[in-house]
Amino acid sequence: MKKKVVGIFVCTLLIATVLPISAQLKINEIKNDYQTNLLNDSWYATYGGKGNDGFYAVQQAPDGGYVAAGLTNSIGAGSYDAWLVKTDSAGTPEWEKTFGGTGDDRFHQIQRLSDGYIIAGRSDGDIYVVKVDDDGNESWSRTYGGNKDDYAYGIWQTNDTGYIVTGITESYAPQDLYHMWVIKTDENGNEIWNETYGRDNYFSECKGARQTSDGGYILTGQTWLLNEWCFWYLVKTDEDGNELWNKTFEGTHDGVTVSIEETADGDFIISGSKGPLILGIVGCNAWLIKIDIHGNIEFEKQYGYKLISDTFWCAIQTDDGGYIGTGSRLGLGSLLNIQLPWFPLWSKICVLKVDADGNQEWGGSPPRNGVGRFIRQTSDDGYIVSGYTRNYPNFGDGVLFTIDSEGNFP
Repeated sequence: MKKKVVGIFVCTLLIATVLPISAQLKINEIKNDYQTNLLNDSWYATYGGKGNDGFYAVQQAPDGGYVAAGLTNSIGAGSYDAWLVKTDSAGTPEWEKTFGGTGDDRFHQIQRLSDGYIIAGRSDGDIYVVKVDDDGNESWSRTYGGNKDDYAYGIWQTNDTGYIVTGITESYAPQDLYHMWVIKTDENGNEIWNETYGRDNYFSECKGARQTSDGGYILTGQTWLLNEWCFWYLVKTDEDGNELWNKTFEGTHDGVTVSIEETADGDFIISGSKGPLILGIVGCNAWLIKIDIHGNIEFEKQYGYKLISDTFWCAIQTDDGGYIGTGSRLGLGSLLNIQLPWFPLWSKICVLKVDADGNQEWGGSPPRNGVGRFIRQTSDDGYIVSGYTRNYPNFGDGVLFTIDSEGNFP
């Protein structure tokens, strides 16, 4: 288990620090911090209580509001509870729900469905999947796992209205390792098959997956030894999860990938960071890679400065054919020539818009420190970003903010 903790630290850019500690007010009373831009209606808001709170993902609701998923220990039954927060279109909270027991529970990914939401994360060492209606009421929940540590990073609905759940397993990996784990379920969360993927004697984790035109799946993540940097790891499977091929991009392609999205032309955009780190803190660039269905790289772009740590936690294609990503900057400096005051260990949420070839168009940051974990385009052609505030040695609250279609920030 000690090896596992070290591996996560080195290869996921301080992912252990994703557990924010919130400010002083409960969400049902008032937002902790709220700022609007009166010229373009963009807004920035934080949410949380006196404990640890943060958002990993967000989706727009049918009424134009938003549903954010993450974790909290300000309220609920356990050390951490999985957390859903519903807001209106201006970020005003409407309701919150917690899920889980007395252990460690959290949501990592949420997807909008025709009749509610499907959410995945972990529950006290097992993969945790919950289906809820539009009001956040639980329709059903499932756990998957063994007698060791298992975790879900993502969930997506498949063409047959079932789901594909991706993450890591220690329970079903070789001794003292953990490997990519993919679970295919029906529409009610009943397991149809599960498969593990990984290299001998290496740690491997699956951060994202998408169904391909042949009915199979393409998986992205990373693989590493404890005394090596991470390498980008790509796996292609058939519809039953049987591995067809894998690619490990080493040398000039070392780095961490954390999201994959299908593009309009049937290819895929992958986001992450490209190392190596210096002392586990600085030296990475934000990274975008576009691949075809065979895993061939169509373009690869880096953004940032080598003397600080820049990363994309999520990137998507935009309606104009370009791409937009959100992530964080840890260290001294400024992103996209935006001059900001920095303390060396402050982390700033960053957003970057690029064209179809990966060339920078615009970018910026909201008014507070933090990490941007997820981004989606909204019905008005703007964007919603979720994450959490962070200011070492302390953490902060869950964060939501919008950007208009022209790139204006709150």
